[in-house]
Amino acid sequence: MAFNEGSASPAELVAEIRRIFQASWVELGGMLDRSEKMVRKIAKGETSGESYREALLEILRQGRVVHRPPRRRRKDGSLVKVRAKNDAKDPLVTPVEHAIEPEEAEGAGEVSAADKQKAAKEGTEGRTAPKRPRRRFKRETTVFPDGGRQHKIEMPKGKKTKGHAQGMGAILDTFRRVAKGQKAGDKRVKVSVVFDMGNGETRRVEIGSHAGYHSSDILADVRKLHGGDVEGWINDQVRERYTDFDPVDFSIIQAEIQVFDAARSKAERKDLDEQDARRWNRDRHGRRLIEPAPMANRRSRARKRNRDKP
Repeated sequence: MAFNEGSASPAELVAEIRRIFQASWVELGGMLDRSEKMVRKIAKGETSGESYREALLEILRQGRVVHRPPRRRRKDGSLVKVRAKNDAKDPLVTPVEHAIEPEEAEGAGEVSAADKQKAAKEGTEGRTAPKRPRRRFKRETTVFPDGGRQHKIEMPKGKKTKGHAQGMGAILDTFRRVAKGQKAGDKRVKVSVVFDMGNGETRRVEIGSHAGYHSSDILADVRKLHGGDVEGWINDQVRERYTDFDPVDFSIIQAEIQVFDAARSKAERKDLDEQDARRWNRDRHGRRLIEPAPMANRRSRARKRNRDKP
C-alpha cells in the first residue's frame, strides 16, 4: 500500500523519514530543534506530535525544516521549562526558542512604508536601503535519499566572537558525525568555504571538489597536524590549492559541507591503507611528502585596504 502523507500520523511520518533519508534520532532532533528523546516519543506514539506535523512534512517533501515547531508557553507568555540533561545541576531548564532569521522571514529586505515616506520627504526615494542584520551563527541541514546530506553553517566574521567559535565547532562536529556514520559504507565530503574579504566583498573556495575527502582523514589531519584546530586545517587546504590567496588574513563566514557515499568500497580502501598507497602526497601519518611552493603574490588585508586609498 502506497504511503499517504496526508493521512499519516506524526509517528508514521517519522518512520518514513528515517526509512527514506536514513536519518538518525539525533539528526532528526537537531532538525526539529528538539532532543532525540522527543523524536523517539513521537515515533512510539507516546505523544501525539501534532505540533511537529508541519516540520515533519517539510522534511519529507523538501529535505529540510522551514518552519520550526514552536515551544510551549504558559498563559503569561513565558516558555515552559523542559528536562535538563542527566549531568545538569537543575532538573529543569528554560529552553531557547530559535526564531526565524530576518533574511528568512517573509518580506525580509523590503523597504517599510515609514522608510518610503521618509525617503520621499527628503528627496532620496529609490536610494533607501534597509539595514542588513548582523550575521549570526546558524546551522541548517538538508537531507537527501540514501543518506546524502548538505550542511550549511554561517557565522560572524569576527574570529574572537562566540558565534565564530560556534561555527568552527559545528564544522568539526559535522566531520565527526559523518565519520561515526560509516558503519555500512565510507562517506566522503566536499567543502565550500566563503571568506569575508572586506569592503563588502566575499570569496568562495572549494576543498575536495574533485572526489571529496574521506571524513576520517580530515579528522586525523585536524588532530595530528593542527592540534584540533579545524580552521587551521581549512586554511592549510586553501593555501595549498589557491597559491595567490592567503586565507589567514581573512575570516570564514560560511561553510557548506556535502556528504555522499564513496565510490570505492570500504574493503578496497582498507587494502590501500595497508599498502600505504591511498592518499596522494601523504605518508601513513598524514604528513605531506612534498610541501607546496611558497606563494608569489600574497593577497593580504593590508594591500586590500591600501588599494582603496587615494
